[in-house]
Amino acid sequence: MTSNPEEVTRLLDAASNGDEKAILALWREAQTELRAMATAILSRERKTANLQTTVVVNEAYIRMHAPGSVAPQWENREHFFGFVWRVMRQFMVDYARTRGRQKRGADCRRVPFEIAAGSLSDLATSGDSISDLLEALDRFSVSDPRQHEVLWRRMALDQSVQATAENMDISERTVAEDWRYAKAWLRKELSVGRSGP
Repeated sequence: MTSNPEEVTRLLDAASNGDEKAILALWREAQTELRAMATAILSRERKTANLQTTVVVNEAYIRMHAPGSVAPQWENREHFFGFVWRVMRQFMVDYARTRGRQKRGADCRRVPFEIAAGSLSDLATSGDSISDLLEALDRFSVSDPRQHEVLWRRMALDQSVQATAENMDISERTVAEDWRYAKAWLRKELSVGRSGP
């Protein structure tokens, strides 16, 4: 069951004003989406089986609400979920690096996979695959922000074409076209060898 959008918006406003109770209530209300995001991130890394969804969600909360930190200001629920997604991704990058997973095969990536809504579990790369993926997604967010948003919603939140269109206030046809483009872009980007200068 997904969160109530109106309630999340209300809690976001209160949390942005430093209301500690609203911050906790916001994370409780958004648990379904937050756990779905964490599950999607974990599914891309087979070797992180010792990490659980709850750990990723809790780590994101701790990083975002460290004692003495300024309360984040949220423009809307998309801004909130997008920020949490980036914090979770960074946690996974940090986790991978501390485990010494940036080693052999870093100058060539092999990516025989089909990107699917809600999952990249069949992603097969050499080297630190999560870092490669996140770096590519960061580049994509700069070069093609709308298509990146569609990709993020379809892959991370497992939203349907219809739900993505409704949330982004664009047509389903535009979502379908952006989804096709984003998949092709990501596939190409991840399969490019890095041996050149």
